[in-house]
Amino acid sequence: MSSWRILAPHDGSKQAKKALKKAIELSNLVKAGLNNVEINMLYVVPEIYVPFRLFDRDINIKSIVTGDRLTTQQYLKEFYHEMKSKTKTMLETQKKEQNGTSDIDVKTYVIYGHPSDKILEFAEKHHIDLIVMGSTGLSGFSKLKALGSVARNVSERAKCPVMIVH
Repeated sequence: MSSWRILAPHDGSKQAKKALKKAIELSNLVKAGLNNVEINMLYVVPEIYVPFRLFDRDINIKSIVTGDRLTTQQYLKEFYHEMKSKTKTMLETQKKEQNGTSDIDVKTYVIYGHPSDKILEFAEKHHIDLIVMGSTGLSGFSKLKALGSVARNVSERAKCPVMIVH
């Protein structure tokens, strides 16, 4: 094996930070015998369901940027753009904090969709060798369970090994 790719899904939670730290530790352990070790940090912005009858209507939502009245469609576009921008900044900050002086190649990605589906699609598309993720994320009820629904879904369906960090 000349390269090793880790996927570290990240949502800003305490468990995601622990998982990223573990991914970096693992990478540092195995990098000596490999040409390339990379960590892919992935944030999946969940899609927001909007009833179709509201989609193109002007429902008096004010723009985050300009304060103008917007349709639901315009507002969601602006909202997702803002989320993506802020998320990229958060991932870059986490990357710098966790990676420190290590020479591990850490890439950041932000995509939209259903988190577990997008994590699995990304893993397959990018030929990921290992997924390292937190046991629970920021969503509410997952804190009541031992294993969050996204972590459970990914661990059950992934084609590569999954390490779950508590």
